Amino acid sequence: VVLLWCNPHNPTGRVWRRHEMEAVARECASRNVILASDEVWSGLILDDVPFTPAGLLDTDVRLISITSASKTYNVAGLDVAF
Repeated sequence: VVLLWCNPHNPTGRVWRRHEMEAVARECASRNVILASDEVWSGLILDDVPFTPAGLLDTDVRLISITSASKTYNVAGLDVAF
């Protein structure tokens, strides 16, 4: 089971606070749920709100971090394959 977590949230732009994210991560860890953190919009936060990447949380959650060069570095259309 995977929980997809958007931070900052698109389309509202809400940035989740660290304590909120840690609570969700602890709950995921206790239920053996993988947390997929969609952080694609993290480089485009307009307000002076602190952003905490899910990888910095102090929890034992299994984590997948999702980012995107097309949003962070404004290179839409760039194709990258691994």
